[in-house]
Amino acid sequence: MVTVVMALLFTLEGVILTITAIVTGIKHSDFPDVRVGYYVRDAMKSEEKWEDSNETAGLVSGTFAVIFFATAILVYWERIDSYRSIVLFFIFSIIAIGSVLLIPAYFLKKSVRVRKKAKKIIRNVLIVVFTVDVVWIVWLYAYYHTKNADNLPTLENLQDDDLDDLAGYKRGQLISVWQEPDHTISADQDVWALDGDEYLLVTYGTGGKVKEAEFVIP
Repeated sequence: MVTVVMALLFTLEGVILTITAIVTGIKHSDFPDVRVGYYVRDAMKSEEKWEDSNETAGLVSGTFAVIFFATAILVYWERIDSYRSIVLFFIFSIIAIGSVLLIPAYFLKKSVRVRKKAKKIIRNVLIVVFTVDVVWIVWLYAYYHTKNADNLPTLENLQDDDLDDLAGYKRGQLISVWQEPDHTISADQDVWALDGDEYLLVTYGTGGKVKEAEFVIP
């Protein structure tokens, strides 16, 4: 339950940062109207500084929004324990808020050339972070939805809910995790002994893939 709550908190912060990125980077008011945007005194001195500071704030916010969304997925799928996820949340939040507030203000004191270069660098960082996150999410989804031996539960931890998920695994994958079966009834059926008098009966279909698995008591 704590894992789900923390994943939702990371997602919520990602949404807030996304809104901040849109407001400052795209929807900020046009100078000299400075009511909506990066509300800092130095940014209000000229149109050029107003536009630069808002664009920088938007890029920084967008970068951290992507990081928070990716972390939410990581916390949920990897079931990161509550202590670590809480620590990560506060550390990332402090860094994100500080960066959004301070980075644009810092570059306002620099020359136009430096501000332009800074925006280019931050934009490239955002693109790289977004690309890496997308590739990682695709890989993570494929990993957890592929019949991979790494995803097989041990015999000791096998539950009723896991039986349907065994369909599609190959016999060799089962053996690599569970060792050789205790009994082989036929080319299409294996039996593994469990605790007590219970056994796991596995029936194979086409290509030696698991067709059905069930707990049995002789």
